[in-house]
Amino acid sequence: MNMKRLMSWILCFTLCFSNMVAVVSAEDTAESGVAIVSTTPEDGSLGITPMGAQMEVIFNMPMDAASLSKSTVSSEPNAISAVVLDEKNPTRCIIYFSALELDTEYTVMFSKQIKSVSGERLAKTEVSFRTSAEYPKHHQVVNGDMEDKTHLNMFELAGAGDFEAVNRLARQVVAHHAQWNPNEQMVEHPYPMDFYMNCIKRESIHENAIYVMRKDDAVVGYMRIYLWETNSTTSAKRRMLSIDDIGVEESMRNQGIGTEMMGALGELARQWGCSSICLYVDAPNESAQAYYKKCGFHVRNIGMTLNL
Repeated sequence: MNMKRLMSWILCFTLCFSNMVAVVSAEDTAESGVAIVSTTPEDGSLGITPMGAQMEVIFNMPMDAASLSKSTVSSEPNAISAVVLDEKNPTRCIIYFSALELDTEYTVMFSKQIKSVSGERLAKTEVSFRTSAEYPKHHQVVNGDMEDKTHLNMFELAGAGDFEAVNRLARQVVAHHAQWNPNEQMVEHPYPMDFYMNCIKRESIHENAIYVMRKDDAVVGYMRIYLWETNSTTSAKRRMLSIDDIGVEESMRNQGIGTEMMGALGELARQWGCSSICLYVDAPNESAQAYYKKCGFHVRNIGMTLNL
């Protein structure tokens, strides 16, 4: 009889955002009462990532969430995918972009229909920027002396040449999970070539992506991740990052590589506008649960499975 999978624990932690910068005239402020006091980018250049881009807008007073939407905030050329008011800080709004072209001029237009919670209107406002070279697709993790290049690890989007290395680590993960889940099947390539190539050449922020940790140019860890956004009528819209798979080279475990990947992923998640990182872990995998809690994750929900 197959061993029953009792449950999966969902663990999340919330990431903080950093404050950003400035833009509207005193004339607009005096005329309407409501004003945009800061935006990013402040220098008129918006860097775009493989996952899209975002602009943070700070108003001088709490805003009405219903008045901020794709119908009242638009761009030319059209590239806005979502407009979200921060539930905890209603003076802060995030505009998400997708399908941006490099080295292209964009203008974001704010309608006079936008208003504060007290009913004051925003004067019609425009903010322009030009897209620049992408944000780095990697995050450097340094252990020890910054000048000691032998201790420089790199967390970055996997490449075509990492296919065998990622699958080697994935086989180690499958073998580990097989201890409590006999349904796990050992195959040569847990990530087949067509699926793997889609993960490293994805076109949507909601598609799977594979990132690797390199140490001295060797792949010593990997993560498969994807972004998703809450779609509920009872809660504020949020962007979250999910870790679907994570593995570290067996011979290099307990050396802080997993923790470095978590830290690097956290920095990237902030750039992508995520409010939290989530993952699933099997109930029998107690060592993984302890490790994730050490990284700052906490149990949010408990999933249950009924085998038929």
